[in-house]
Amino acid sequence: MRYSTTRSDGRKYADLIVEDTGVGIAPEILPQIFNRFYKSRDSSGTGLGLPIARHLVEAHGGSISAESQPGQGTTMHIRLPVDE
Repeated sequence: MRYSTTRSDGRKYADLIVEDTGVGIAPEILPQIFNRFYKSRDSSGTGLGLPIARHLVEAHGGSISAESQPGQGTTMHIRLPVDE
C-alpha cells in the first residue's frame, strides 16, 4: 500500500493505492465490480465487499476506482478529503 497527500480544488486529499499481483480482472468485468451482488464466475464472495467500500468512501466525500490487467493484478485507488 502506498499513501500520499495531494491538493485539488483547494482541498487536501489522502490518496491510498493498494496493489496486488493476483489474476487481475477482465476488462469487461471491471466496470461492474462496484455494483451490489455482482460476482465473477470464479468468485466465492457475496458481491458486497467493493460496493460497501464504495459507499463508505463516498459517504466521506471521497472516491474509489480500480484498474486491472488480466494476469498482472489489480490496483485500487482511494481518495479521501482531509480536514486541516
